[in-house]
Amino acid sequence: MSRLMDRSPIKLSTRHQAPPRTVGDPPNLGRVDRAARDISKGSKRKSRSGHRSSRLRRERGGGKAAKRLTALIFLAAILIIVGTLAFWSDKRQQQSVQSEFEELSRQRFVERIESKFASPTEDQSHAIVTAALAAKDEAAVSANFRLNGTPPADVLEFLRQEEELFGPAHVESWIGSIDCNNTLVESVLVHHTKNGISEARIAMLTPDEQGVWRLDFESFAKKCEPTWETFVSGEATEGIVRIWFSQDNYFNGIYTDDSEWLCFSMASLDSDVLLYGYCRKNSPQGTAMASIKARTHARGKKNISTFRATLAISRSEGANKRQFEIKKVLAEDWLLTDKAFDGSPGPL
Repeated sequence: MSRLMDRSPIKLSTRHQAPPRTVGDPPNLGRVDRAARDISKGSKRKSRSGHRSSRLRRERGGGKAAKRLTALIFLAAILIIVGTLAFWSDKRQQQSVQSEFEELSRQRFVERIESKFASPTEDQSHAIVTAALAAKDEAAVSANFRLNGTPPADVLEFLRQEEELFGPAHVESWIGSIDCNNTLVESVLVHHTKNGISEARIAMLTPDEQGVWRLDFESFAKKCEPTWETFVSGEATEGIVRIWFSQDNYFNGIYTDDSEWLCFSMASLDSDVLLYGYCRKNSPQGTAMASIKARTHARGKKNISTFRATLAISRSEGANKRQFEIKKVLAEDWLLTDKAFDGSPGPL
């Protein structure tokens, strides 16, 4: 798994070492000892000076080669250590996202948010989600999904691929009513399991203008535009992502000043690779990210450190391919409404 961010070159330093001694040479004190031995040999010094010079040249050449080999071994060891630490850090972050996702799915929000439409009960919520996931034609998709412009044929293809990869869907825990992005939402956890591989998704239900509750497709599919893989590869430079985020401290490249920037790691349960998002302190985006954390903790989840959000991101010139600036906080969860959560003007 490749997790290494681009790092600055590592500078190495090695101490100067005297040329290695050949077998049988006595311990010495460098130049002083060598000069004393040469004087005691008298006339032999002249006759053997050529041989000694040749031997010293060979020894010095061997010493340089040994130092180069030592430097290469040291560099390789450093790279292995850095890689291991980066892998461990990203893996720990990914495990945190997974564990907190599971904790969220086990707990229900006890508050009921008032709306002009009656919220569905637990049984009714299960029935709506079950009917949506069982859709086999475009008419059934339109009747049971909130599409937001997604073609019904795309939804059918998504459902087919999910079942092929992970097996039939099982509607499980009822998460309950949450005030997401100032919109009434009922949530249900859905699981797929096939050959020991499990896939979990949250089905978010909202009412239309007539009070008919439907499953929001884009949040259920964790839709990113373009795909998450294109952001990870560096191909995509801007777009919309539905992510789990947590506070981070990777200040590097053009985002080195931690007195000016906030840093967040951004994760997807569909990938092992993290992205990093940055916004300026005291900006509408920074305030919105802090508000998401505070609102989650206010619901009694004070031990949670990873949160969901829908963001508009863009990679600035000079940034690493996995570093993005947070341009808009569109939603405090994965369900979009007509207005951005951070109050940004313009269309979503």
